[in-house]
Amino acid sequence: MKSRISAGRPADRKNQIESHLRDQIVMGPWGPGSRLPNRAEIEQQFGTGPGTVQAALASLARDGFILSRGSKGTFVTPNPPHLTRYALIFTHHPSATEIGHWARFWTAMTQEALAVEKEEVRRLPRYYSIDGHADSEDFVQLVRDIEAHRVAGLILTSRPTNLHNTPLLDQVGLPRITLSSAPFAGVPTLGLDQLSFLTKALAYLKSRGREKVAIMTTPRAWSKVDIFEVVASYGMEMQPYWVQRTNLSSPETARESAHLLMKCSDRPDALIIADDNIVEYATSGLVAAGVRVPEELEIVVHCNFPYPTPSVLPVQRLGYDARAVLAACLDSIDRQRRGETVEEFSLIPAQFEEELSR
Repeated sequence: MKSRISAGRPADRKNQIESHLRDQIVMGPWGPGSRLPNRAEIEQQFGTGPGTVQAALASLARDGFILSRGSKGTFVTPNPPHLTRYALIFTHHPSATEIGHWARFWTAMTQEALAVEKEEVRRLPRYYSIDGHADSEDFVQLVRDIEAHRVAGLILTSRPTNLHNTPLLDQVGLPRITLSSAPFAGVPTLGLDQLSFLTKALAYLKSRGREKVAIMTTPRAWSKVDIFEVVASYGMEMQPYWVQRTNLSSPETARESAHLLMKCSDRPDALIIADDNIVEYATSGLVAAGVRVPEELEIVVHCNFPYPTPSVLPVQRLGYDARAVLAACLDSIDRQRRGETVEEFSLIPAQFEEELSR
């Protein structure tokens, strides 16, 4: 029986055939390696000519769904995009001129995505400036890729608060995961365990005989953690003015904050720099203040491994493994696609540099 293809322009008929064949690959009986009907059979099935069928098959081949093996026929590729292409989504572009709009964590995730592509068949195309503006080039392309089933799932590297009423959150059956410090309704969420970072840093500083702790961080960090209560639980002291918050739109101000912090008569003997984007500025401020490290001040700094945070001073690096973060995201998407239950919210613990090396 012929499939019902409406009459119309050849381009419209080509799109209808292409959509039908793609559905058979993505949701129907044709898995990787399956042989498609030959061209004559498709022409007969859809009641159309060879040029229209060839155009539909050529489009599917360009998208990576099928390949021709000459006289043997046309087959679904071993690694079609709806099974092996994971969209890695960023709210900003790495070349953004605005200071602070590209975080080192995103660089770490990008580097790990490239490593996966080098070692595996999986692809992780990057989409930038996905911030809710529907007219951005990458947003338009991403929506097209979603609608054409050219992605296996979405990895949202920031909380997607501006993406409601878009296919990124509304497309039914599309696996997705977001990175956020708190659960995001309707989307499995992976967070970086800030409490484990703080407790491990304090335990280390306590073991080094330190008693008075300062923290340099960013305005929105630690919103779910009572820093003073945790510090007190370790029998250590923290004054309100020892908590210095630097806006990442002006990270260079961390230099002056660190300098001023150590010029007070009542000053700490331990410092936690809890964001790797301000480490270089803060440590340069300590150098300007003439602080002797670690004799006068023991320092723990945040790091996204395996990419050490630069520092002009001896520091203890503590942070999160970007490899583990990306692996957890890919695993969640794969499990969702298989119909398995996934955690609505899970955490990646902080680790010291030597722990990872072991």
